[in-house]
Amino acid sequence: MSCICGLGARKAEPNSNRSIDGNKITMKTYKQITIKVPSELAENYYRVPEKEREQIELKLAFILDLQLKTNRKEAAQRLRKAMDAASEEAQKNGLTPEILESILNEGGE
Repeated sequence: MSCICGLGARKAEPNSNRSIDGNKITMKTYKQITIKVPSELAENYYRVPEKEREQIELKLAFILDLQLKTNRKEAAQRLRKAMDAASEEAQKNGLTPEILESILNEGGE
């Protein structure tokens, strides 16, 4: 059984900089999201003091941010690799920078 646990939406203290393991995270505002967690975890979360929940939320935000940045970085690397492969194939098939420029200029006429 799982429980849906919302991460609170609230304003942070003005100019609040919080640090996790030496990495600074600046959060001016918080926006609530909802995630599914096991019921026992949700119950334990709501039992801890508010200050501790805030620390947990900050750590979760850090982990989510890191994961999303990693996903974007990996996607950019895959795109670069695909573009490099396409470029190599085009060059093997005789495409030169001059021919490419000519082709691109034809499209604008």
